[in-house]
Amino acid sequence: MNGKIATYETQEVTVVAEVPHKPVILTKQLKADQGVLKAGSVIAKDADGNLVLYDPSNTDHKVAGVLTRTVDTNRNVNALVLVHGVVNGRFLKTASGEVDENTIKALEEKTIWTI
Repeated sequence: MNGKIATYETQEVTVVAEVPHKPVILTKQLKADQGVLKAGSVIAKDADGNLVLYDPSNTDHKVAGVLTRTVDTNRNVNALVLVHGVVNGRFLKTASGEVDENTIKALEEKTIWTI
C-alpha cells in the first residue's frame, strides 16, 4: 500500500539572545551618612574611593553599579549592588535627578544595560 500520511515543514530558528540574563549582584560598603538611597540609585566611586550616589556633573565620580534595594546609609552601609546585567531605566536615580546619555554610556561601560 502506498499513501501519503502527513507533510512536515521545518523552520530554522536563530537565537539572538538568551533570556533571562542573570545579573551579578555583590554586597558593597557604601559611604556612611548619605541618608536614604533608593533602589535604582546609580552608585559611583568618588575621588577617595568611597561608594556614593552618582552625580553626573562630578567628573571624579566613576560609575560602580546600581542599588538593588533601598538603603539608609545613616544606619547601614552594606548594600546589594548590581555590577553587571540589565536594569529598568525608569527606576534609575542620580544625585542630580537626571539620567542622561552620559549616565547610560557610563553604565554600559560597566556592562550594565538599561531597558
